[in-house]
Amino acid sequence: MVSKEDYQPEYHAVFEGSRTGVSTIRNLLSALPRSDDGKKKGTIIWDRGNMSAQNVKDVESASWHLISGIPRSVKQIRQILSDTEIRERPQNLVRRVKTGNIYACMTHGMLYGKDRNIAVYMNPLKALNEREDRNSELARIGKELDALSSQCREWDEAKIHHEVSRILGEWESVRVCEDQQEGRMEESSGVSTRT
Repeated sequence: MVSKEDYQPEYHAVFEGSRTGVSTIRNLLSALPRSDDGKKKGTIIWDRGNMSAQNVKDVESASWHLISGIPRSVKQIRQILSDTEIRERPQNLVRRVKTGNIYACMTHGMLYGKDRNIAVYMNPLKALNEREDRNSELARIGKELDALSSQCREWDEAKIHHEVSRILGEWESVRVCEDQQEGRMEESSGVSTRT
């Protein structure tokens, strides 16, 4: 970690393996200067892999600001992402990359127990390509499942599940149930993309 003011090292440590646990963060914070007057000492910027409610609490109690990405596994972030609309207009353009333009906007939301500023970004071209890939794959899966439903009338359940797993490949599994009246397979939960 390097000081913004004098560009001098404040803290350095080498940890073997992936060490993003609470003790590692507390070791970092204990090596940094503390604020006696309650004013923030500066800003820590880190990878989203370090994010946890306990780590955020520790950083804030040590009088530091924090900037980080948020893992998609955080329940509140999913709602914030679905509620946030990012318009593709010049005011929201952050930068141009090989895969298209990146647009962003600032929003607010409850995260880790406080109302926080949250920057949400998107790459519409990348999202479009992912949608097209997903739709192509869903069309392939649908056709193969339709063909399977006409072939498997005499098969046992284990063989059917094996074939469905083979067809789905890397995609999440679907629940398959047999329509008792017509004896055909039906998709009951849909297929969702990998995230």
